Amino acid sequence: MINNEKQEFWRFDFSSSQIYKDTTNPNDSCGRPLATQFADRSVTGDAVYVGDIQMKDALHLAFVLSTVAHANIKSIDISEAKKVPGFVDFVDVHDVPALNQPGLLDFNMTDDNTPIFAAGKVECIGQIVGAVVCEDDKIARRTAKLVKIEYEPLDAILTMEKAIEAKSYLSNPFELGTPVEQIKKALQESDTVFEGETRGGPQEHLYMEPNCTVAVPGESNEWIIHCSTQSSGAVQHQIAAVLGIPANKVVMKVKRLGGGFGGKAFQAGYIAIATAVAAHKLKRPVSTVLSRKDDMAITGKRHPFISKYRVGLDKEKNIQAVDFETYFNAGWAHDVSKEVNMVYVSRSDQSFKFPHMRTWGVPLKTNTVSNTAFRGFGQPQAHFVIENMMLRVAHELGKEFEELCSSYFAKCGDINISGHTIRNDMLQSCWSECKKLSDFDKRKMDVDEFNRSSKSHKRGIAMTSCRFGMTHFGALEQGVALVQIYLDGSVALSIGGVEMGQGLNQKCIQIASRALGISADRITILDSSTDRTANAPETGGSIGADLHGLAVKNACEEILSRFAPLVKKYGSWDKAAGQAFLTERVSLRAVGYGTIDREKYNVGMEETYYTTGAACAEVEIDAATGEHKGYGYLTSEEMLFNDDGSLQTNSAYGYKIPTVPMTPAKFNVKLLEKGMNFPQQVYGSKGVGEPPLLLGFSVYAALHKAIMSRRKGLNHTEWIEMSAPLTAKKIVQFCNP
Repeated sequence: MINNEKQEFWRFDFSSSQIYKDTTNPNDSCGRPLATQFADRSVTGDAVYVGDIQMKDALHLAFVLSTVAHANIKSIDISEAKKVPGFVDFVDVHDVPALNQPGLLDFNMTDDNTPIFAAGKVECIGQIVGAVVCEDDKIARRTAKLVKIEYEPLDAILTMEKAIEAKSYLSNPFELGTPVEQIKKALQESDTVFEGETRGGPQEHLYMEPNCTVAVPGESNEWIIHCSTQSSGAVQHQIAAVLGIPANKVVMKVKRLGGGFGGKAFQAGYIAIATAVAAHKLKRPVSTVLSRKDDMAITGKRHPFISKYRVGLDKEKNIQAVDFETYFNAGWAHDVSKEVNMVYVSRSDQSFKFPHMRTWGVPLKTNTVSNTAFRGFGQPQAHFVIENMMLRVAHELGKEFEELCSSYFAKCGDINISGHTIRNDMLQSCWSECKKLSDFDKRKMDVDEFNRSSKSHKRGIAMTSCRFGMTHFGALEQGVALVQIYLDGSVALSIGGVEMGQGLNQKCIQIASRALGISADRITILDSSTDRTANAPETGGSIGADLHGLAVKNACEEILSRFAPLVKKYGSWDKAAGQAFLTERVSLRAVGYGTIDREKYNVGMEETYYTTGAACAEVEIDAATGEHKGYGYLTSEEMLFNDDGSLQTNSAYGYKIPTVPMTPAKFNVKLLEKGMNFPQQVYGSKGVGEPPLLLGFSVYAALHKAIMSRRKGLNHTEWIEMSAPLTAKKIVQFCNP
């Protein structure tokens, strides 16, 4: 009986739909779901990644990592490594020509004190102490294990709890909203106050392509660096600073990444810089391709957190005051933890507005790997914290979660916790469309009926919303593009942004196609290279197409101002291209720059628009096994650590990312036909890379409801906090109190 039930549990008829308004112009590539020009080569394996680049006479590097969390380095013994055939040399901090902490350069967007190589002391397991360079990558990886390091152990802080107790803060706390004395008063005057604590664990980026670099020295201190980084401009300047040479001597080239998700925004640079130091010392090309185990040991994760909340209600059970106190595990070095905390606090109200709200956050310094940027950059944590609080309030009041949430939605024109105006916002329309598309009310009744008749299996259904502010004012708000028309009429684009699977290259091709009025198949896009598009910011924050696309559009319009009269004169695009060179001497290239004219549109240092959305998820769980259909960050991606702070789940086998069997049985997506746009949005497009990630909370909320239904059947009706990720093991524990 149980076996039959389990088999039935996994039997689904899969279906999906995409609903959108198609463009009426058959020649317009914008507004169409076009496959990327590069999809075929990615599927066949013909796409070239950094690890595929083979250089003549190249050496191979493997890192020697710290095996203790906090210690002084007493000695490094490479005698056994030197005996290995194929061993060439060992590099460490003594081989750095100039700067060992390039993250502290004045023009960096952050103040990161991470050293390239440990200088006399290690502060976490996995910190780079040195590297062996060998004739072969397999030899290098084996040889690195033979390097012996003698340590003098120091006291280590390995948990957030110990860091909180010691007030081990990486930077000063940051808070926004209602002043603390006023929030205390509002809570004291509340008729009912609920207090709770919620937690979220770290998350591994687990990009398909681990970090890799090929550093090629040339004549007169000239360098070509192939690197899997989201920040080619920053890495270029940092390599130059470390080697003690001008930045114009270093050319960074990035064809594509096999995934990034923020994990290659900053920390990929340290892999590249160490590789360049080795190549500088040995005067030969050096290649570094991290093993999955080393990549997971060296690089940071999404910031885990502990958040304590208090919510006060008046006599009519309306929310009057909300207070959050949140701690992030930053790790041992700064990286971008201060910035992640600031984004978390400034976006902590998410879709909601309350009469009084205060959010306080601080990054904790621990002797663990330095956590870093990850898709959403603090907003997934903010979304989880506030939505989980709303789940709690709905439970305590006996209200439907969705009804409670929608009654507190902030509206267009409201002021958020950062003091910014919510503009160009369509949240309410998205919510209504999602509720209608999912047939939520009927499905909710069906779920309730199922739960009444089933003891071992329980279902849950939930809706959630997202409001993601765009664009991001500051240094990130720059796009760079070079557009060139060749004599045969074909067009090449170069952009400062990096293609990492998000479709940025294809979007820029579509933008150029519309701007120039030619078909997309006549346009190609070259690798991102700092000798063509200098000083580009990191690619991230879901604004690559907003800014580099704007730069492409501006460059195309500049070229057309010169070229369109020639097309009219000679009767065709191709003929005009040839004559522009032969007889007209007209330049067919232009550099475009894309940024937001905030003064012109009177938006100040605020978001210019919001990407909004809503999602509905229905789940079914097996109370005996915890099996379910769900998604990574909130359901399966659990990182486990040993007592000494070393990573236990250090492989793709042990770390459970979403896989094909986790595909939803039914997956329906609809785009609103009409929206509100900021004038500088490129053809009305919006950043959609990160915002949908927040909607994954609908799966967590649905699982939470299913678990609570099971517990109610066992006469356990009290609220229970469920930390993320909500793994199968946790589901079994919660379902069987």
